[in-house]
Formats: sequence, structure tokens, C-alpha cells
Amino acid sequence: MLFSARIVMACTPSLPTIIIEARINKNLLDQQKSCLDQNCIYVLEKDQPNYFSLKRNNNAITRSSEQDIGTVDNEGKTIRFKDFLFFGDKTLLNEIAFFEALEKLIENDISDIKPLLFEEIEKWIENKKGSFLSGNLIISPYDPQKESELLKRKNQLLNCHYPEYKIVGNWFIENETSRDYCYLFGRIGGMCPLTVISYPKFLLFLLTNINSITISYFFALFLLIILVVMFATYLVRKYFFRRRKTNVILTIIAATILSSCFLIGIVVVERIFRYLSLFYDYFI
Repeated sequence: MLFSARIVMACTPSLPTIIIEARINKNLLDQQKSCLDQNCIYVLEKDQPNYFSLKRNNNAITRSSEQDIGTVDNEGKTIRFKDFLFFGDKTLLNEIAFFEALEKLIENDISDIKPLLFEEIEKWIENKKGSFLSGNLIISPYDPQKESELLKRKNQLLNCHYPEYKIVGNWFIENETSRDYCYLFGRIGGMCPLTVISYPKFLLFLLTNINSITISYFFALFLLIILVVMFATYLVRKYFFRRRKTNVILTIIAATILSSCFLIGIVVVERIFRYLSLFYDYFI
């Protein structure tokens, strides 16, 4: 039990959350407490110096139960939600109150994202892969420079974490997620698990998703295999056969077998480590 407790303390991942990046109404940050909608369901309150809490009254009539649902940074640039259950409340009152509060809280025009914001948040909640394989849902104003950065990150196929994003009017909706050919490996020593690539799945991904990006990775992987075969051929010819033309076929066959064993060995070792990781997570 003590060992398990140490692991929990050592590995404390940040939980995926919903973030809205926008220009916050600075006038609200000068007040101690502000109602953000006409029914005062959503409230912005200064709890500490330069610390603002976003709260929701669960009872719109009595206002007897305030729920802390997020924070607003003191620089007036970011809203960070830490509770998402209220997004599941699809009553007309809740949606009207939320968008009324959001329009009062930020200066950016949100008319483009209003029709599908709740739907996008619901999909993000349903499709989360866990703390280590999923990331934040980020809603931010459109920026051409940011778009090029997101596209660059998305096309780096050897990075397990990447952004899926869409442009809705003047807004980005960015979902930080992980590739389907990646998995978690180990929690040894109390460290957080690593996100690593399963190369058999990666090769299958390249073969089933042929485009201008994947084709370059496929040829690089193919070139690596060719180099392994050539190196194996060199070793076989040098140490096992004399340099005669009659031994060329035998050399190629032996090199191919050796290279195949090498590649199969990579897959087998990867599987062994993966099962050891699952065994460790289950019994420790």
C-alpha cells in the first residue's frame, strides 16, 4: 500500500480540461462579484487577490448552491473550466444563460461557435482516452500563424500527441489527442507512463492512409528496412560465404531471413514490454 501511495504521489498528471482563450472584459475583473446573466446563474467572483472563480448556481431561483466550475486568469486572456457536467444540461435555460454569460465575460464575437459549442464539448467528453492519451479542448480566435503551427504538429507523425482542429468562422476548436498507433508504457519507479509508438500499427497506418505526408514516412521506413537487409547481406557474405557468384542467391536468402528475424524480433520485444507494462499496472 505504501509503495502504491508513493507511485500516486510521484505521478500526478494534469487532467484534460476545456480552455477558452479570448479577451476578457477588464471591467468585470475590477469588481468583487458580477452576475454574468440576467438570472445570475453564472457568477464571476474574486476569491483572492488576482484570482477569479467562475461559479454556477445550481438553483436559479434560490441561488442556494454555488458550484465552482472554473477560473479566469488575472491577465484577462484565458477561461479554464474544471467541471464539465453542466454542459450536459441541455435545457434551453442553461444554454441561454451560458451564452449570455460568455458574451458578457469576453469581448470576442462568439456568434460563429454558439450553434455547435455544446456539441463539440460533448464529443470531446465522450471520446477522451484518459489523462495520458488525451489533452485539452481549446477554443481560441482564428490566427493564421497558429493554424500553420497546428498543421505542422499534426503532420509530425512520429509524435504521439497532436492536435485535431477545425476552423469555425473566426474561431479554432482544437482537440489535443494522441495517435491510434501509440500506447502507454510502464510506470516503473513511480514515474508517469511513457507514450510510445507501436511500429507494426504505425506501418499499417501508413499503408492505409496514403497521402503526401504518409508517403514520405513510408519511404523512409522502407529505406531503413533496405539498409538493414544490405547490412545483413554484408555480414553474411563476409563471415559465412566466400566471394563466389554461385553463393549470391544463398547470401540473399540468408540475409533476408536474418533481416526478417531482426524485424520480427523488434515486434516481439515490443509486445513483451507492452504485456509487462500491463502486468505491472494490474498487480502493483
